Amino acid sequence: MTRSVVLVHGAFHGRWCWERVVPRLSALGVAAVAPELPYTSWEDDVACVRAAIAAAGGPVLLVGHSLGGGLVCEAGAHPAVTALGFVSALVVGPGETIRKRLTAAGVAKELRDGSNPEIGAAMRVGEDGRIALDPEAAAAIFFSDCTPEDAALAASRLRSISPSSLGGRPGHAPWRDKPANYLFCGEDQALADEVQEGYAAGLTGRRDRLTASHSPFWSRPDALAGVIADWAAASDLEVPE
Repeated sequence: MTRSVVLVHGAFHGRWCWERVVPRLSALGVAAVAPELPYTSWEDDVACVRAAIAAAGGPVLLVGHSLGGGLVCEAGAHPAVTALGFVSALVVGPGETIRKRLTAAGVAKELRDGSNPEIGAAMRVGEDGRIALDPEAAAAIFFSDCTPEDAALAASRLRSISPSSLGGRPGHAPWRDKPANYLFCGEDQALADEVQEGYAAGLTGRRDRLTASHSPFWSRPDALAGVIADWAAASDLEVPE
């Protein structure tokens, strides 16, 4: 039975980032929804994802991109979720810091903070305390394989985020007992390949790879939709080769 899909965007993004993927999934016979995270707090973001899962009806494949992987780890404990998917995404367990997980996975010391340090340098804190990204830096880091026009368009649609949303960490680890798939992005300028490997350590699902930047939903939507459709159709008994 093909699962319905709930797509969780990453930090600074919105549901718009899946707008090229959702219709392609539909054409492949896969129903998909992409909630808009409020970015008011971690708790509000989790509630938003849980509401989308409940509205979709089970069984659900819950897919997260980048920081959205943390929300997949938290909301993926919902009983309607029967499989997980991570697109160049964060994966951690309860009480586990990024540095602790990547250290345990043997990731090089200089990469154990997880993301490209240029992302931190590009962050700007507004008077309201919310955090935004410099659009020019974001275009280079997140959308490096897009045309200049496409990268500029995407960067212009990025949003600010609350510190709580940015720093929230899950209290569950459904990836330990549910099929959990990982898509590696081979030209990612935000998460090094070794970091992605560290996050994917211990997952019990498929391991797929695209020659793509951190944002295959924007640069390679056909290929990404194909991967997600395969995840949605996979039997719970399938294991990676």
